[in-house]
Amino acid sequence: MVRQWRFQFLRGQSIVPGIALLNALNYWNVAYHCYSRSLEWRGFAAAGLSTFFMIPYTLLFIMGTNKQMLPEGTEKTLSEGSARSLIQKWGDLNVARAIVPIIGTGLALWNFCL
Repeated sequence: MVRQWRFQFLRGQSIVPGIALLNALNYWNVAYHCYSRSLEWRGFAAAGLSTFFMIPYTLLFIMGTNKQMLPEGTEKTLSEGSARSLIQKWGDLNVARAIVPIIGTGLALWNFCL
């Protein structure tokens, strides 16, 4: 179970932060262009912030769980119960990380309606 999680984690670690940053920069670019044309821009700026928020949220809240499941230097094994508990905790934390950018997308769409 941990081996499968590790594979997904390493794949996501190499892709997701760059995508989050690129999306945030795109939202902020649109916000800037709207602002410079005296159009409503705050929804796009908030969408960029919520998308960027994934990175510090991961570092502050999820990285501790990641480190427990990816011990460095030793060939430490986790019991099945510990592994299940850590993966459940990681999943719960990941739900919030996934919802915030969705809210940001809603803010950007809301901005179109103004």
